[in-house]
Amino acid sequence: VGSFDFFLIWRAKKLGKPLRLFVTKPENWCALAMMSVHAEELLGMRPEECQSRQNGLAACARGKVMWHTSRGDRTLSGDEAALISRAIDEMITALGMRVHEDFEEFANDCISGIGIYDACTPSQRIGLLHQVANYLLCDTETALPLNALTDATVAAVFAEIRDQVVIEIKLGHQDPVPTVERPETERLSRPTWRQMVLSAHLNCFDQRYEQEEGVEEAWFPESNCEELRVWEGLINELSELILWDRDFELAETFLDLDPNISKHRRRLLGIDDHYFSAVPQDLEADSVFQVLEETYHLVRTKPR
Repeated sequence: VGSFDFFLIWRAKKLGKPLRLFVTKPENWCALAMMSVHAEELLGMRPEECQSRQNGLAACARGKVMWHTSRGDRTLSGDEAALISRAIDEMITALGMRVHEDFEEFANDCISGIGIYDACTPSQRIGLLHQVANYLLCDTETALPLNALTDATVAAVFAEIRDQVVIEIKLGHQDPVPTVERPETERLSRPTWRQMVLSAHLNCFDQRYEQEEGVEEAWFPESNCEELRVWEGLINELSELILWDRDFELAETFLDLDPNISKHRRRLLGIDDHYFSAVPQDLEADSVFQVLEETYHLVRTKPR
């Protein structure tokens, strides 16, 4: 955030125009905090969102930086963390079969529909999911720089949630076979995907559904509702609590552009210069299963 950026903010406010402000670095939020204006007036944010941003600044000051979500720097917790953890668990289990020579022929394609994520190899996707799980679910000393790959991986996690809801609606809720990692007691008490989506949504949006005079009570589906569009709406709203936008979908359009044209377009769209330049890490064959185990530990120790 520089003087030119603040000029744009002032100019937009002067003209009464809506403005999207892209701030992904904690020091830039500190710069905003030093300005003699109210953040909620400057950014058009709701009070609870401003509080979330302030909490993020406080976390930075304590040396703990999480994920730069669209609602502030935060670590997922409660029902939201449980939903994301379960989705990542399912994804890495499927990818683990893809990289295991004894199970490769029985594994599915693990396609999410998110182009740049699906273009990565199974081992690269395992590395990306481990990275996302670590920074979304744990307090970390440094923040993960946002880029097209990490955002696409988050989007792929929500695509997995949607796919699991589709399967559940079509086939009915089917409990997994108990294993050492998932004993009978957990199997019997494990909620459905729709129950988890609903719980996460109620937990995350609770303040917005507080009953006010003259406002109709918010409508929620039953956990056995079979209207897919209803669940897609809830899942999309949950994804927007983490993702700023869907700029990662533009990755292919920037690949072969002239550097000067690419820079100009990124500037117009408010996209960081290095957003599309991230390269997925290639895991060595002997380290893939170690990363799998570490990811299992991360997602299976979160509340269910």
